[in-house]
Amino acid sequence: MMPILEGGEEILVGGQAVMEGVMMRAPHSYCVAVRKADGQMVTEEHPIHRMSEKYPIFKLPVFRGVGTLVQAMKLGVNALQFSANAALEEQPADGQKPVEISSTMMTVTLVGNLLFFVALYKFVPLLLATQLGHVVPSLSGRFATNMMDGVIRIVGIPLIGSVISADPVCGSAYCGSSTRR
Repeated sequence: MMPILEGGEEILVGGQAVMEGVMMRAPHSYCVAVRKADGQMVTEEHPIHRMSEKYPIFKLPVFRGVGTLVQAMKLGVNALQFSANAALEEQPADGQKPVEISSTMMTVTLVGNLLFFVALYKFVPLLLATQLGHVVPSLSGRFATNMMDGVIRIVGIPLIGSVISADPVCGSAYCGSSTRR
């Protein structure tokens, strides 16, 4: 990578897709650009401060990574919330307040999805492996149950996901709209 500034500092820019737009993050600020339903572009820009400037504990190696992850997650959720509110924004009739997604709604959604993820990838395969051990006695030991649990996680859940997301027209999860006839 070439140094962009005279001081030799590289500008690292990253981004994230949001609903009908994109969020781009530079070292000291981030911006979200979203296209509304009427075609108008709306943007939101905010400065970003390093976590280590605010809290000295985040200067330590392990804590620095945790702080960066928390900050990135917070920026991502804020960008998604802004884009969702921009997508939902309509001209209110008779002075009504436009519909907005609150922070509480976003928190409940994220916690619910996290619990669903943990249940799907931890407890469901373990339950299926245990039940299989009751049906087939040779698979009832600890080693066999753990092996079946791993096989269900690695093979079963992605297979179920591809069946659920399969396109009913062409019968495949990988069928694009250009291949439909």
